[in-house]
Amino acid sequence: MLSSREVEGKCKRLSPITLQTIKKLLIQQIDIRSKAPDFQYTGGEALVLWFADYITGVGLLGQEQLLFLISELQESIKTYGSRLYDVLSVDPNAASINVPMFKIGFMDRRIACADGVDFFLNLTTGKTSPVTDVWPVETIAYNLSVIFYQYCYRGKKFDSAESKLTG
Repeated sequence: MLSSREVEGKCKRLSPITLQTIKKLLIQQIDIRSKAPDFQYTGGEALVLWFADYITGVGLLGQEQLLFLISELQESIKTYGSRLYDVLSVDPNAASINVPMFKIGFMDRRIACADGVDFFLNLTTGKTSPVTDVWPVETIAYNLSVIFYQYCYRGKKFDSAESKLTG
């Protein structure tokens, strides 16, 4: 578990209203602990906020698109982030750990998809679909393993090489 002060303190790019809106999306499923002034986020909940912060900094999505993306993919992100936190909390220095990747991809800044998710998100209409008719000129994917690692361990020094990230 990660303190809310630590998690939210690293969200430098999210506007206060976007941070609060995403927290409300998460808190719908967070129990009584959210009422404490410094409650604990799971690794997965932290990853949702950190991914939103990172994507905001890149400038890829508008606020409405970001909130739609988070509302649709938060369960997948939380599941992956919690598993990743468990692996890295054992030993973040272990170069022998093979950390699986979880990627979220974007096509022409209009369509989004994610590993393990069987639908596409239309970031223009706010609808989901099992197929897409887009033949993208531009595609880009973000590795949430690296985003998690950078936010979680930013500024901390380790004795050995970083964990291997595998796909």
